Amino acid sequence: MKSKMESASEVFSRAVGSSQALLAALGLVLVWAVTSDWPETKHDWNDFAYKLIVILAFLRVFFLERARYKEMQATQIKLNELIRSKSGASNTLIGAERAPQEMLENIMDDYEKIKHDAASDESVSLRSSSAKPDAARSREG
Repeated sequence: MKSKMESASEVFSRAVGSSQALLAALGLVLVWAVTSDWPETKHDWNDFAYKLIVILAFLRVFFLERARYKEMQATQIKLNELIRSKSGASNTLIGAERAPQEMLENIMDDYEKIKHDAASDESVSLRSSSAKPDAARSREG
């Protein structure tokens, strides 16, 4: 079961990455621009410029989060399709991005063991194949 923090993080990421959140942020900025006092002195213009920079940074978070979320969804769809279409692949990994963190860590540990086993098998085969030329050379010499 997902932890409350994981669920809240997923909900927040999905909400902030939505088009509605971007439109709401733009609307908030528009309301601020219409209702705020326009600068009259040089000091006021500096404050205005500072606020504008902060607002643009605020909006950038929504733009970037929206782009990231959309890209992540597209990547997940592509990966799911690859897993589904590959014979011998574990279909249980489809939708893994929604699994609890603990389950993902267990899966990663399993893959690390597979990688380690494959690396040790490869080094054994490399050692045995590199020993053959050396033995042949020693017989020739």
